[in-house]
Amino acid sequence: MPVFIKNRSHWTLLVCNLKRETWHFYNSMPNKTHEHNLRDVVYCLTRTYYH
Repeated sequence: MPVFIKNRSHWTLLVCNLKRETWHFYNSMPNKTHEHNLRDVVYCLTRTYYH
């Protein structure tokens, strides 16, 4: 399941493998702040999907 996020000139693509329950992310401007924010997004998406 792909999830595309665009913020001004920056983009992120989250890809979820539902069978394996894994997430991979691709980021046009990688840094630690973005990783932290993505963890929050993944948490919310996972919580919504599995509950």
